[in-house]
Amino acid sequence: EHMKNDAILINIARGGIIDQDALYDALKNGQIGAA
Repeated sequence: EHMKNDAILINIARGGIIDQDALYDALKNGQIGAA
């Protein structure tokens, strides 16, 4: 909800920082454009 719908997430840090389930849901629901 803090990002635009066409935003692209690029994680350059450790993988553990990103909530993988939330990322999957956001991609599936069109809340972010790509990751």
